[in-house]
Amino acid sequence: MWAHAQTFQLTAYARANTNDFLGNVGKTDDHNLDRLNKPQARALSALDAQSAAGGGGATASLLGTIGLLKAYASANYPRCCDAQGNTVAYGYANGTAQGRFYDEVVVGGAGLAAGTVVTYRLDVRIDGGISSPSFESGGALSADGIAEARLVDTTSRQEANFR
Repeated sequence: MWAHAQTFQLTAYARANTNDFLGNVGKTDDHNLDRLNKPQARALSALDAQSAAGGGGATASLLGTIGLLKAYASANYPRCCDAQGNTVAYGYANGTAQGRFYDEVVVGGAGLAAGTVVTYRLDVRIDGGISSPSFESGGALSADGIAEARLVDTTSRQEANFR
């Protein structure tokens, strides 16, 4: 028999930022949540952030609940040329979507003796892509995706970390 204990948490953050160097215009939209031991952590939650300025834009979205995180971020900002033909960056944009969850799982039941080996399965999938500049010259592009799992036996304090 598996049962969820009382300790669980869902945290999420979505931020979209766009800056235009010419007019010193900056637009930032950010949202976060922290649900420690609240029933809403077990329901699907969404965060969305969007920003646009000076021809550029950014988006960050996250769907999350205990056991599931889906994140998406994109950013674009056109680059062009000055009168001498040099590549000029007139601004920049970035999108960030982060989420994490923590869940304590208690294993017990009739006939399950102390010390019985229990198998815990965790599936992690990271998909992603990065575009390449099309009309932009020398666009600065990057994308990062990280998944980490830490399993701790609260009796023996043995732990395993996977990243």
